[in-house]
Parts: sequence; C-alpha cells; structure tokens
Amino acid sequence: ISKVLGGKPTVAEIRQNTDQANAHKQALDTARSQLTLKREPYINHINNESNLNNAQKDNFKAQVNSAPNHNTLETIKNKADTLNQSMTALSESIADYENQKQQENYLDASNNKRQDYDNAVNAAKGILNQTQSPTMSADVIDQKAEDVKRTKTALDGNQRLEVAKQQALNHLNTLNDLNDAQRQTLTDTINHSPNINSVNQAKEKANTVNTAMTQLKQTIANYDDELHDGNYINADKDKKDAYNNAVNNAKQLINQSDANQAQLDPAEINKVTQRVNT
Repeated sequence: ISKVLGGKPTVAEIRQNTDQANAHKQALDTARSQLTLKREPYINHINNESNLNNAQKDNFKAQVNSAPNHNTLETIKNKADTLNQSMTALSESIADYENQKQQENYLDASNNKRQDYDNAVNAAKGILNQTQSPTMSADVIDQKAEDVKRTKTALDGNQRLEVAKQQALNHLNTLNDLNDAQRQTLTDTINHSPNINSVNQAKEKANTVNTAMTQLKQTIANYDDELHDGNYINADKDKKDAYNNAVNNAKQLINQSDANQAQLDPAEINKVTQRVNT
C-alpha cells in the first residue's frame, strides 16, 4: 500500500490494492483460525491417554497450545504416545504388589531384598501419582519399571524357606531318641511347612519331643536289672503287674512306627514316664 501511495495512485488503484490487502489479511486470519482448530484433536488425543497422570497431560497440552506448526504438534503427539506406553508398563509392573506382599517369596525374603522391592514400587507409585513437576522422560520411567521387575525377581523368600527346611531336616537326623513314627511325622511337617516360622516351630517341637523320649528311655534302661532286684522280686503282684505294664507301654511308645499314631505331645510322653517311675 505504501508503495502504491508513493506513486500517486488513482482512487481506483487505491481501492484495488486495499481490497487485495484485506483479502490477504482475511486469508491470514483464516489460516490462524484453522491452526487453532487443528490443536483440538491433539488436546483430545492427550486427554485420552489412559495412563498419563494429570500433570503429564497438562504438560503436553501446554506444549500443544504453544506449538508453532503442524510438525511440532505431531512430534508432541508421538511423545505423548510413547510416554503413555511407558506409564502403562510402569503401572502393570506394580499391579500385583499387594498380592506379592502376601506370598512366601516376599514375606520370608531377606530384609534388604524386600526393602529394595518396596522402594522400587514406591518410586513407581510416586511417578504414577505425580500432581506437579511430572516425569516426562520415557527412559526414566522405563528404568523405574525395570527396577520393580528386577527387585521382584530378586526376592528370595522361597529360597530361604527351602534352606530352612533342609537345615531342620538335618537337625532332625541328630535327634536320636525319636521313634520312627515321630520322625516321619515331623519330617512331613517340615517338608510341608508354608513358611520359615512353621519350620522353626516344627524344629522346636522335635526338640521337646526328643527330650521327653530321652527321659522315657532312661526310665526303663535298667528294667532287666530291676527284674533281678529284691525290691522287685519281693513286691506285691499287683505292683509288679503295674510296673510291667508301665514299662511295656513305654516300650510300645519307643518302638512306635505308625506315623498315623505318632505321639508328639511331650506332656503325654511324660505321663508314660511318670507311670514307670510310680
């Protein structure tokens, strides 16, 4: 227009060039309007990214609103898709956390390994639940998901349980006064123990039963000699019979082999011992 005015145009020329300028302005306004309208699908796409947290969505939408061209919008969309995939994997990596906490592999894991797993899960939750300053790096998020998987795999509760069982079985073999029925029942109990605490309880039970059986064996150890002792020979028949019956009951318990009838109550074993002594 300034060029036209500088050349002393006619009224018709001024009108023509003004019309052209207005047309260019209208085309520019239309282009700007179209660019604004084209942002909306990207905004909607980001809102539909199901595993992005709100802070991440807000960050991407701010990028969309300030994007200078279509290529930038496409780049933002692709980054949002990639980040959403990473967030999905992160969410899935901790999906079974509460269930894992009820499993033996977690419950009896080494303290440091269990803590490492908890820390990895908490770090993942921290990203998933961000409300400000969101993590926008897919690489960082992928590493957090990998940390969860790695520390979960490292849990050693099941392994520690098997070690505890073997140690308990080895200890059981050193308890020489258990009868076959008791040994078999305690072996089965140890092998089927669901956790280390149960193994330790079975081991302690074995110790107390073995102690009671040791005392029982000691009580009748001199039985053959007693039969030739004057105190026995001169005793009343009913007392001899009671003594003999008590000793026979003790021998039956000592030689018991049927696991279905295993006596694992030290108090009951002690009663048999007391009857012999009485």
